[in-house]
Amino acid sequence: MTQWVEVTQGRYREYIGEALDADVIGEAGVGSDGALGTADEGEFDDGWEEEPIPVRTVGVLGGQPEVVSVARGNLCPVVDMTAAFRGWVAGDHAAAARAEDLAFFVERLDLPYADLAAEWDAYVAHEAGVRARCEARRKDVLEAFDRELAGFAPADLLRAVQRDVARWLPDAVRRAHGGPGDLEPTAEDRLLAAIFGTGEPEPSVWDRARERLYFAERAAAERVYLRWNADTAQAEDHAGLRRAAAERVRRDRPAIEQRCRDVWGVALPESVFRFWEFLLALGPAARTAFDKDLGLYACGIMAVFDDPAWQPADGSDPRMHWRYYWDPPEFVTFLNGPYPGEHYGLWFDDGHTCAGVLGHSPKDNSDFGFPDGGTPLEVIRAQIESFLLDYNEDDCDGDRVPARYRVRLLRETLMRYETGDRPEQGHDYDPRRSRGDDWYRTVDPARVTTLDGAGALVTGATALDRGHQRRGEDRTLTDQIREALAADPAALHRLVTNAKDRCRTGDPAEALALGRDLHFISDDDSLPRRARISERERAAAELLAMAYQTLGRDNLADLAELDLRERKIPWATPD
Repeated sequence: MTQWVEVTQGRYREYIGEALDADVIGEAGVGSDGALGTADEGEFDDGWEEEPIPVRTVGVLGGQPEVVSVARGNLCPVVDMTAAFRGWVAGDHAAAARAEDLAFFVERLDLPYADLAAEWDAYVAHEAGVRARCEARRKDVLEAFDRELAGFAPADLLRAVQRDVARWLPDAVRRAHGGPGDLEPTAEDRLLAAIFGTGEPEPSVWDRARERLYFAERAAAERVYLRWNADTAQAEDHAGLRRAAAERVRRDRPAIEQRCRDVWGVALPESVFRFWEFLLALGPAARTAFDKDLGLYACGIMAVFDDPAWQPADGSDPRMHWRYYWDPPEFVTFLNGPYPGEHYGLWFDDGHTCAGVLGHSPKDNSDFGFPDGGTPLEVIRAQIESFLLDYNEDDCDGDRVPARYRVRLLRETLMRYETGDRPEQGHDYDPRRSRGDDWYRTVDPARVTTLDGAGALVTGATALDRGHQRRGEDRTLTDQIREALAADPAALHRLVTNAKDRCRTGDPAEALALGRDLHFISDDDSLPRRARISERERAAAELLAMAYQTLGRDNLADLAELDLRERKIPWATPD
């Protein structure tokens, strides 16, 4: 029985011919998906799909049918030969059109990359002409196929196509006559190169042409962006916005600093004023990038920057404005991120001086991380790089201006204030890539390990064997601490009592570390809905207040007591 098949993968993909192995179906059958050798019953050797099967198909070089060898797993039975051959002809003409289209760049492979944007313009005109010619040619040949070959038996159809192969399969002929540089490596070629370590196959002229097309398209897109950028800067008066922002910061900074000292008891870092000036300098396009595209929202202590005399409309304490349930007293929110609960804050270890910026997202029970410097604008820059790395033009929802343009403009504005010495983009910008594993294993001898990952800035002895805070989480240690705090209420009570006794004798280390831990795990996240654990909340507040007072951090002690009264899940309600 003659078995007609189509090649589904490899160098002869889309070819149609006669399988010369009489048992190609008999041994393996046809699976539920129609592929050869995937029968639903029976077991086959591991190498069965790779077994070579001889297939007689159209010969594109010698004028006669040729026999090629194809892996059994790359063959699919053909039921309707006329439809299969017609599909082959249509697909081959589409491939010929793509080749003619790409020939524009093949002819320019040896030219310098002088003006790729102009090259793209010329290509666009070339592409339009190729599309029109090839579509007309494809239409004509398919009409001819329907007139001349539609009623032929399979073997006669194969012979008819063979007699005028250049007419029916022009791209197959072109590829067969190509030189070594014209042949594109197949998936099998690349796999074998990887297996045997022979290296990536040399790129074909088509690979190189596609690369040049890519760079030309990027150059043209960059030209469009630069024009939009210049027009936007003029229309929105970006230079004027920067001048006005600088003047506003100069004018209002003393009042803002005084209010933050009075309410929070902290000295604001220079970096938060750069962040504020950056926000003030944003025009409508960049502001849309910040608010809508990145989903960021300046909040918390930043309300005072808008109005130094600001008070929550509901009369609540300003310190609770966008203060999340898990935030320790050292953490002062200044920014909400794009995901529920994601937020960032200034970190005041000693209650007065900012040690950097930390972030937290309760949705994944992550810790706050290690206070290793960092600034608000570095947080924004990281958000920008992440967005542009993942950006998909298809997600722009028909915006007249692509979100990518707005976010790039936001980055350029930001780099006027910070990170201008960091031109890297995407993954290359992420400082974690250059730190290495050793950095995460280093410890800070000034901090005792806490479950929230930030460590407690204190010296002294602890009842639990905590050690110094690592920059990266020591999961073994934190699991041990969690188990010690959650296993037995009576044992926890003894730990709390011991920590208070130590603190009364002048050693606040255990009280501060244990209080921070209990503050961080004050809710039960194992339930379908988070539930507060009042005993832990109360113990945390008492321990923290005692430790902070002993350390002279009275503003943090006051906030710990305020937390006990005002904490809410998932966060304290803003006005």
